[in-house]
This record gives sequence, C-alpha cells and structure tokens, in this order.
Amino acid sequence: MKTLNVAKTCGIVGTILTFLFVLVLTASCNSGTDSVPEPRYDPGRTLPKYLEIVNSVSGLRDETVLVKTHIYDMGTGKENAEWKRTGNGTSEIAIKEPEEGQVYTIIAEVQGYTVRPESYKVRVIDDKAYFVSNGETGEDVSQLDFQFTPENPPTHTPAPSLTNLEPIEVISVSGPLQPINPGGPIVEITLKNASDEPVVSLTASLELSRSFTFNFDVNPTNPLLPGKSTSSRLTLIGGGFNDAISYPLVINGTLQSGEAFSYTKQVQIVAP
Repeated sequence: MKTLNVAKTCGIVGTILTFLFVLVLTASCNSGTDSVPEPRYDPGRTLPKYLEIVNSVSGLRDETVLVKTHIYDMGTGKENAEWKRTGNGTSEIAIKEPEEGQVYTIIAEVQGYTVRPESYKVRVIDDKAYFVSNGETGEDVSQLDFQFTPENPPTHTPAPSLTNLEPIEVISVSGPLQPINPGGPIVEITLKNASDEPVVSLTASLELSRSFTFNFDVNPTNPLLPGKSTSSRLTLIGGGFNDAISYPLVINGTLQSGEAFSYTKQVQIVAP
C-alpha cells in the first residue's frame, strides 16, 4: 500500500512540474515576439568630448554664402554648438560633451534659402549618433544631408550696381601682430571703400572657432569716403587660426544713401 501511494505522489509531482515548465516556456516565447528591445545605453558611461558627424550641404548658388549649423540639447532646450562653413560640400560638425542617451536636434540655415529637411533628431548611444523618428531610435547616422533652395526674389526691384552690392574691398588681414599676447593673437583688418558713395557705418566679423567682430571708426560724422581705407585691430581671445586656411569675413555696413549691405568674403590671415 505504501509503495502505491509513493508512486501516485511521484506521478502528481511530475505532472505539476511539466505543467509549470510549459507555462514558463510559453511566457518566454510570447515575450520574445511581442516586443523589440530599444538599444541599450548606460547613463553613467564616459563619452568623448566631441562626437563628430558628417554634414553635407547642397543647392547653394553662391559658394561664398555662410552656412550655420546649430545643435540643440533637447533635454535642456539650450544650444549645444554652432558650426559655420561657406558654400556647398561636406564637412564635420560635432556634439560638444555628448550625454549618453540624450537626444539632440540639428538644423542648418542660410539667409535667403529654405532647407529640406528642416531638422534632424539624433540620440547618443555608445559613442555613436542614431536617428530618432517619432520617438523611436533607428539607424546610426552615417551622414546628414541638408538641401537648400533659393527663396523667390522680390518683384519689381531694380538690380543694384556691382559697387553697391560689394562696396567694400578687403585690402589685408594681418596677424599675429606684435606684441605677442598669450591670451590670443592680435589681428588687423584694412578695408577700402570701392564704391562712388560714402560709407557711414562699417563692421567686419571674422569667423574662426567663433565670431570676432571688428568695429571701424566710420559714422555719419566721420564717413569713409570713396577710394579711402580704414583699419581696425582686435585681440582674438581664445581665437587660433591657420595661415594656410581661408576664413569667412562677413562685411556689414550702410551707404550714405541709407542702403545697407552685407556679404561674405573668404580671407587668409597673413603674417606681417
């Protein structure tokens, strides 16, 4: 009798264990088919100081126009970095001090142009950037492509003369000048009024790692007369440069007639 009871007990236990094994196996299979795991990231992971991304620009009609690319941190809403270049082509931009798992929005802009797409969203995971669409993380970013289209020009506007389009001529951009400053090089820019009309305001912004604005002693009571030159000197605090590379120089000003002008010239900083 005892032998029979032991056999029955073993049979019941075996049946229960088999049933539990089937339940666990079924739950495991359902879990694997109903959800796709997101890429995993470690919030405490130490990332490089800069995460570089290839950025392509196309559709510009003028190779001297300034392209600004902005990167915004979606967590704080603040701008993470701004990168500048001129004309069409491919260059590298970078997210500064990227945070693991954070989403960043990247936009590009050129005055007088519309752009498609308007922006990209990327997420940083394991030293790489991944596209984000509708909140979902997708493929890794191999390249961003911004395509520009000129805006429609205004109608019934007479074409200005060449000298009024670019009334200022760049004579020289010199540096570094003496005395040597440990905080940054001293650079001097000399400009000439190449138009037939006095200039009553004048600035020039040299675009290096950031923008450095040179203010010239030109105003309505001290205009820059046609054929005359003027110079401005500035210490570029934290602004390094390479004399073998051309940099954008954005020239802004106003003619005596009230007509404003703004255009960009590529310049090299030459040792005196």
